[in-house]
Amino acid sequence: MCGFIGGTNLTKKDLIDGLEILKHRGQDSQGFYVDQKVALGHNRLAILDLSSRAKQPFVISSSERNIALVFDGEIWNYINLKNKLIDRGYKFISRSDTEVLINGYLEWGITLFEKIDGMFALVIYDKTKDIILLSRDWVGKIPLHYVYKNKNLYFASEIKALLKFRDVDLGDIKTFPPAYYLIFDLKTREIKLRKYYSLPNFEVDDSFHEAARKIRKLLIEGVEKRLISDVPICALLSGGIDSLLITFILKNYYPSIEAFTAYYDDRKFQGSDLYYATRAAKWLGIKLEKIPIKRGEIIKNLQRIIYGLESYKYYQVYAATVNYFLARGIRKKGYKVAFCGEGSDELWGSYDTTREGAGLPEFKRVRRYLIENMHRGNLNRINKVMMYGGTVETRSPFLHRPLVEYCLNLPEHYITKGKERKYLLKEAFQRDIPAEFLHRPKITIQDGSGVSNFFKNVVLKSDYNKNGYVDDQLIYRDIFNRLFNTKNAGI
Repeated sequence: MCGFIGGTNLTKKDLIDGLEILKHRGQDSQGFYVDQKVALGHNRLAILDLSSRAKQPFVISSSERNIALVFDGEIWNYINLKNKLIDRGYKFISRSDTEVLINGYLEWGITLFEKIDGMFALVIYDKTKDIILLSRDWVGKIPLHYVYKNKNLYFASEIKALLKFRDVDLGDIKTFPPAYYLIFDLKTREIKLRKYYSLPNFEVDDSFHEAARKIRKLLIEGVEKRLISDVPICALLSGGIDSLLITFILKNYYPSIEAFTAYYDDRKFQGSDLYYATRAAKWLGIKLEKIPIKRGEIIKNLQRIIYGLESYKYYQVYAATVNYFLARGIRKKGYKVAFCGEGSDELWGSYDTTREGAGLPEFKRVRRYLIENMHRGNLNRINKVMMYGGTVETRSPFLHRPLVEYCLNLPEHYITKGKERKYLLKEAFQRDIPAEFLHRPKITIQDGSGVSNFFKNVVLKSDYNKNGYVDDQLIYRDIFNRLFNTKNAGI
């Protein structure tokens, strides 16, 4: 992953200032493209093709076409796309997926987005056509924000960078919607926002056992596709079914895979993430790095966590705190890429609030809604916070698009059975995973790590609570408002 910033009516100094704010998103190299109309800046986190040939902005300049691209993310099917482009006569100077995107745009235009299987946010400046093109992946795994104001367009990987521009306020900033592309015409100064993908609706008529086999196949496929990397990878392991399944599959490809778990309070050791992750790692035969989260460190870093998250919702702050310290520990061990189980709870509707509708028609709509809105919540605490905490890219096989499309259209009685959550998922792997892990009671990351104990018992008594609040949510809102200089935070 990386970080980028740019737009119209900007100078290189604007880019330098913005990239300084986004330095946590990549420190391997920095690049700029500036002409009379458009400015692009990029901080790189090198994961594919570590050479300077893959540096961004990536520019193709000739008498026929003049294009510059900045990109954040990974394209899982880039080799397949590259082979198609080579068959069409394209030549490549790098091994990066970035170059595949820019050549793919030259060949297929905006229909490229329909061909991409990956997580991405990108900007293409097509100088020949006099347009700027923005796009984001189908679920919004990679963050992207923009401002369209006074006939100017600005964009950046994170909100905090856009606030450095002289005429931009928080209320001007919009979150770019997943599965869309935007065209900004540099002549008319108008924008057009269009959707390129929607989750399909269809009926799955596979039997329960056929569906279980397909779920297993699709999840393994989701892991396999995400293995592309020129740097070492690791895994997050809470001991819950989601992270355990991902780590179990990874071990088939990386027998010495290292896993990470975080804990705040181990006094209630049995039943905690630390307890289950320790037992799971022993069963898998892998090394588990245990990251302690200390009380004083949370107090010291609370503002940084909210700044990285770019939200003040209490349930996001709690979970983001765990991810922040996980990322710091992962980075200290030298990793840039971590696999996680994010997306499974939305896919299977395993939150307490969604299970109330299990078996009813609206349950399917609720799960679909959760997936379509992950970019507003949980994906930020993974992508933004783990990047801010340690410049760690996360990969989420449960968000493998064919898996999501299939799972969201399963018969509802395949999803839950009585009080059993993730019924079909457990059936798919019941011969592989010991029952103590497969049927571990559902627990949130903040409760499993013990971090919620801190927030419930310490924050209201800390120096942060100068106004005597009885609700810690108000404290996070005040911190957010100070950090982002606003009284009406609506993010």
